[in-house]
Amino acid sequence: MGGENEPAGRGAEPPPDGPPPAWQHNVWSDPWIAETLKCRFCLGSKKVTHIEAGTLVIVPCRCADD
Repeated sequence: MGGENEPAGRGAEPPPDGPPPAWQHNVWSDPWIAETLKCRFCLGSKKVTHIEAGTLVIVPCRCADD
């Protein structure tokens, strides 16, 4: 059995929170990154890919209207 981060070591406690979403990552505080990549969701590609009902779907990002 490992430390507190191991499921068996936590007992009945819920698992710890996961990492923040990518668009909230600290790297966006770097002015060069923020200027170069423009959009935090699609990273400038103007397209977002996700899975909807088991199908891979590519849709325009919300920044594509800009």
